[in-house]
Amino acid sequence: MTESTPRCSGCGKPIEVGDETKRIADGKMKEDGFSEKKEWAVMHRGCFNRSIDSPTAALDELKRIARDR
Repeated sequence: MTESTPRCSGCGKPIEVGDETKRIADGKMKEDGFSEKKEWAVMHRGCFNRSIDSPTAALDELKRIARDR
């Protein structure tokens, strides 16, 4: 890991090569679609799903619990 290694905006842990991620952009909605100004954050897929209380987060948690038993 180097200083340039991105960190997850959700958990703060490094994002490693091969990790599933979500990229969040800052911008403005216009008539022809979304106009992106800049990248706001990069998060692990699981951190993103937990941050929005998605059904995927609940399913991931159930899978984790089943795997740990």
